[in-house]
Amino acid sequence: MYPTLFHRLSIKTRVTLFTLVIFLISLWALAFYASRVLQNDMQRLLGEQQFSTVSFIAEEINHELGDRIERLEKIARRITPTLLDDPAALQKFLEQQWFIQESFNTGVIAYRPDGLAIANVPLSAGRVGINYAGRDYLVGAIGTGKTIIGRPHHSKSKKFREFVIATPIRDPQGNVIGVLSGVTNLDSANFLDIIVGNRYGESGNYLLIDPEHGLFVTSTDKARTLQPLPVPGSNPMFDRYLHGLNGYGIATSSLGIEQLTAAKRIPVAGWLMVAELPTKEAFAPIRTMQKRMFVATILLTLLAGILIWWLLRHHLSPLFAATKTLARLADPDRPLQSLAIARHDEIGQLIGSFNRLIETVRQREQALHQTQTELHEAQRIAHVGSWKLDAATNRVVWSDELYRMLAWDLETPTPNYAERSRLFTPDSWERLDAALLSAQKTGIPFELELEMIRTDQRHGWMQVLGEALYDDSSAIVSLHGAAQDITERKRAEEKLRLAANVFTNASEGITITDADGTIIEVNDAFTRITGYSRAEVLGKNPRILKSGRQNAQFYVAMWAGLAQKNEWRGEIWNRHKNGEVYAEMLNINAVRNDHGDIQNYVALFSDITALKAQQSQLEHIAHFDALTGAPNRLLLADRLHQAMSQAARHGQTLAVAFIDLDGFKAVNDRYGHDIGDQLLIALTSRMKQALRDGDSLARIGGDEFVALLLDLTDAAASVPILNRLLNAVAKPVRFGDLDLQVSASLGVTFYPQEEEVTDDQLLHQADQAMYQAKQAGKGRYHFFAAAQNQH
Repeated sequence: MYPTLFHRLSIKTRVTLFTLVIFLISLWALAFYASRVLQNDMQRLLGEQQFSTVSFIAEEINHELGDRIERLEKIARRITPTLLDDPAALQKFLEQQWFIQESFNTGVIAYRPDGLAIANVPLSAGRVGINYAGRDYLVGAIGTGKTIIGRPHHSKSKKFREFVIATPIRDPQGNVIGVLSGVTNLDSANFLDIIVGNRYGESGNYLLIDPEHGLFVTSTDKARTLQPLPVPGSNPMFDRYLHGLNGYGIATSSLGIEQLTAAKRIPVAGWLMVAELPTKEAFAPIRTMQKRMFVATILLTLLAGILIWWLLRHHLSPLFAATKTLARLADPDRPLQSLAIARHDEIGQLIGSFNRLIETVRQREQALHQTQTELHEAQRIAHVGSWKLDAATNRVVWSDELYRMLAWDLETPTPNYAERSRLFTPDSWERLDAALLSAQKTGIPFELELEMIRTDQRHGWMQVLGEALYDDSSAIVSLHGAAQDITERKRAEEKLRLAANVFTNASEGITITDADGTIIEVNDAFTRITGYSRAEVLGKNPRILKSGRQNAQFYVAMWAGLAQKNEWRGEIWNRHKNGEVYAEMLNINAVRNDHGDIQNYVALFSDITALKAQQSQLEHIAHFDALTGAPNRLLLADRLHQAMSQAARHGQTLAVAFIDLDGFKAVNDRYGHDIGDQLLIALTSRMKQALRDGDSLARIGGDEFVALLLDLTDAAASVPILNRLLNAVAKPVRFGDLDLQVSASLGVTFYPQEEEVTDDQLLHQADQAMYQAKQAGKGRYHFFAAAQNQH
């Protein structure tokens, strides 16, 4: 119905409609595309900006939490069993730690293992004597022996909301003998006010979430503090954040509000920092632009339709007149005659071309018979089979060549329909049968490549061409055509196609040389890796890539391996066209002819420079401190183990010095972490210079270092080195207009000892001696004594 109705329209109307449809599709597609691109770009830009903001806040909170944990752990390490057994002395000790009181707005509490609070700062808080047994932070700190950030909760008095950081107190043997906790009141001013005191955009919010316990820690909307999280599934994007996604995306809240959200993990606490902004506010500018584009598109559509209609009506009138004349010439009783040319524009040229076409038809009719005769003769000479299908009887006639092609017995009749269907694969027969039916109905010629199954079950390929024959009434009376066996051609084409695809699209570079090593072919990956184009290397020797890092013996061994095994594989350094040296994994194979002589060499290689650099970088990150470049705790453990083995083997003394910077915390608090980091870098460099070649300095904490002094004759031999370390730290460090000065407390122990000790015990002894140095006035060293360990 629709095609008939469309074809009844005038050409002017059809062209107008067709052109208008193309214009509309293009215009609306462009408008839609531009709108989507603008929205996607704005979403990406806003998302990245929002994620950056969330990441910054998360990093700040992570730093604040880490700093408080470090302070709390440092105080806990200084609480001895004796001090814990004397609540009054412990209370006084805690009151002297002013810096830790500033870290927790609700104070610090010390507990016995049974949960009873025995000291707290400030004392006026009235927590002493209250039993907090069963609180998750106490259970966790005692059970795991690690610092715990507890579940945010209402205080025991129900007057405010709080969260607690708890760290175990240990005796010298490492046993947990108590717990020290810091309490942060979420309803009073605290370091999380960066969330509560700010709003993202005009209507957005910041959220701090505790995924483990399924609740909001705090929020821009204070009423959401300690409220449970939405049920899983109500906000899929939110669920992805809770399962570990760091990023941004569009989410629909449980209230049905579409929001642009971003989330970042806070590693220290396992919390999640989230910012949310309604898309109504975020995408307001782009939606205004989309409305304007919609109005402009409608106006352009109307204007284009009017202009197209007017142009066609004005310019196609001569064509319509010629069409009426041609319709009269279609009468078979009228002889062909030329059309009158009224004007000499493009339409006049079209009519002139039609007149020439009439003359050409007359000439071709005369040559047709001769052409057909020559074609049949050529088929006979070329052993091309022929066939003919009678439209009335559906009977098929084959030439002898077609019988041989299909391995059909020449003495048997031509196969019927069912038998013919078994001579091709199902797909090929379906296409052939459809083409035959279509040709019988429409007279459309066809050309097919079909997979045949010979009577001996061998598969092959046949190219079939067919066309219709008509009687005088233009009715199709038969189909005829030709068939040629193209099996070998298809196999050759497939091999060539496969080889070309592998060669061209391989991610590895491929080089082919002759037996003398002259390059005769390279692929695109070769150019990408080496920088040399194909034209630059053809006729050259691969030695143009030589980097000079391998000596002559390397290449002698490589060629010897090729001669013996026809293959060589290994890593090699070559030089890029721009002069840069790169590493590659190279595999060379020798290709021999039928006589066993080497005809070609084929080399496959890939650039592994980035992989080797990444391996080196990962090894450095794993073993060295990111700030100072000094060995970290992992590398220290390895070096300490080796140093102990060396000292025992050579009968020499090893000194382990635990270094803690005095006054560094004050510098950090007063001048900021950037100045503190620069001070750490400068002091690390000085301490390294104070050591001897072969000694090691490692950073194991914020302001804590360990030095390994090797090959000492006795303990006294370490004194000059220890003094150099103290002097190196004590010298002022100048940054711009600032003169910064700190000191160091050193705890020193030695190996071997009378009793066998482990590397962990040595570090613990040095740590104990360091605290003795601090208690003795700081800025000095103290040797560990066995009696001290027993105490």
